[in-house]
Amino acid sequence: MKRIEEDFLYKLEMEVSLRHKKVLEIGSGNGAQSIKIARRCEHLTALEPNLSKVVTAKNMNSAPNIEYCEGKAE
Repeated sequence: MKRIEEDFLYKLEMEVSLRHKKVLEIGSGNGAQSIKIARRCEHLTALEPNLSKVVTAKNMNSAPNIEYCEGKAE
């Protein structure tokens, strides 16, 4: 699974650079992928419907340019 995640970010950046961009991640879970995305962009808003996962993400995968939010993308 890790290889697929790394390939995804690589392929995404081949199409569009995340540098200097504001990014919305929907379904951020515990933030494991969020921290990797945040390294490549200006600001990341990470949306997750499960409050306990949002709390975990804030505690374990925080960065100055990440904003974790509880909510649904409907």
